[in-house]
Amino acid sequence: MEIVIVLAAVLGGLLAMYVLLGYIIFVAVFVRQKHGPKPAKGKLAERLMGEGVETFHSYRAEATARFSKVECEEVRLKSAEGFDLYGRIYGSKNLTAPVIICVHGYHGEFFADFAPISEKFLKEGYSVIAVDNRGHGKSGSRYIGMGCKDAEDVLKWVAYAETKFPDAPLFLYGISMGGATVCTVSANAPEIVKGIISDCGFQSIKEVMSSIVKRIVKLPPAIVFLPMAEFFCRRINKFGFSEPSAIVSVKNATVPMLFIHGTADTFVTPDNGTALFDACGSAKKELFEIKDAGHAQAYYHDSETYFEKVCEFISKAE
Repeated sequence: MEIVIVLAAVLGGLLAMYVLLGYIIFVAVFVRQKHGPKPAKGKLAERLMGEGVETFHSYRAEATARFSKVECEEVRLKSAEGFDLYGRIYGSKNLTAPVIICVHGYHGEFFADFAPISEKFLKEGYSVIAVDNRGHGKSGSRYIGMGCKDAEDVLKWVAYAETKFPDAPLFLYGISMGGATVCTVSANAPEIVKGIISDCGFQSIKEVMSSIVKRIVKLPPAIVFLPMAEFFCRRINKFGFSEPSAIVSVKNATVPMLFIHGTADTFVTPDNGTALFDACGSAKKELFEIKDAGHAQAYYHDSETYFEKVCEFISKAE
């Protein structure tokens, strides 16, 4: 009888630990950061984004300082759940020029991800709608959408852009989690959306969650706790790790799509870009790889070639 009690206590303790660690993973990944995004530094940054990441952070900090002074119009929409979705509009004087909705990455922001290329967009006469994803910046929600719920929010921005720029071709452009977001939108993209650009987007939440846990925690057994983390995500965030996913959505895409990926990306590995491209159902699709570029660093690695490719895609699709 005593053995049974001891075994029950041990099993109960293990179960409690399993539930607790699953919840800790959920909170660490999906709960909004209280003090805003903080870029990883040192060895952690290199593990996530590759070598040369400190130079990358310095370069985009300079671009952020410049672009933060550019005049803009602030906009607030309401999400399906009723909280604020915040965005900024830049360069909206030409109402027929291409409009780019920029969707930033996980724990990111518009300035960090898009300031350098947006400077060039404005010089080309394009308009830019810079959105704060839910759980980031000035947008509401305690929880991060991880590309799933964000896709619903992007459709809100598309509807807004259609009323603001009814005669302009609209493009969706996302980096990392933002890339997965715009891929998820692709299956239901309204007619006004003329093209979608996904830079280092991941196939599914399950794929990137496994990558995060392996690279940050460095304990393969930690993967065992992902089903419990997904349980909390389903209960609280109302979505799981497998669906809806970018890889499933692009199969039904008809809009032109450009997939960009750095060949040295060790966080969202290049096979994600290849898989998304291969699965994409659009008759007009391209895969553009930047040699030796780490995660979310393709533009910085070869900005001239990158920008030419993006502008070429826009001009062909509009």
